Amino acid sequence: MSEVRQVTAIPDSYVDVLTQLSVDPNLRSEVRDALNRLGDDALTNLVVPMPSSWRSNDYALFASDRRVQTAELARRISKAVTEWSERSSGFSLFDESGVEIRDVEEWTREQFSRELGAWRQANPDAYYEP
Repeated sequence: MSEVRQVTAIPDSYVDVLTQLSVDPNLRSEVRDALNRLGDDALTNLVVPMPSSWRSNDYALFASDRRVQTAELARRISKAVTEWSERSSGFSLFDESGVEIRDVEEWTREQFSRELGAWRQANPDAYYEP
């Protein structure tokens, strides 16, 4: 694993152990917490690679992996702004300072937060990455 040494100072054998531990569903959250405390994004990506795809309603994944949550929110915002733009056909009743787009972004952000909050309330024992 020579690529590991290029991105983190932690020995390859440690990375291997962390990777093996992260596969165990009973230990995955503890490994994620430890990686978060270290604050080394490169190490986190080596040990627990970010999924390349997910469902738009995979709240368990959004709750347990902040990277996926952030990516899903960005995807939803992009989609909402695109749909708003297509519906308005570029026509704006207000100023062109981006206020409407910011409103769409904020509304989308709030809706996603509410969805995730409702899921967390219904699943209080589920792991949630801080």
